Amino acid sequence: MVQQAVKFSDVYAIISSKCSNCHTANAQGDLRMASEDAAYAALVGVASSACAGRTRVIKGDPANSMLLATLKGTAPCAVARMPKNRTALSATEIATFESWIKAGAER
Repeated sequence: MVQQAVKFSDVYAIISSKCSNCHTANAQGDLRMASEDAAYAALVGVASSACAGRTRVIKGDPANSMLLATLKGTAPCAVARMPKNRTALSATEIATFESWIKAGAER
């Protein structure tokens, strides 16, 4: 069986259900993901505001993408696991993000 490539719409479905309570258009921080377009623009190739020298999503490089480290709770600086104060994403949900990044994090 051939595995289909993960699309950003698959990733955004998780973002909208698990992250949108805090990361809205009115979010206090700069990571606003109220729409699919806004989320993509805020994630891919954007420097992390929470961890100097890190990039939120590096196309093709899940190991060095801050987003994945934050979701796993393994961020290299003092950043809380996300979603903060909520149930962690499942291994399947994290694998969706990882597969998307590894495949090039395309829109």
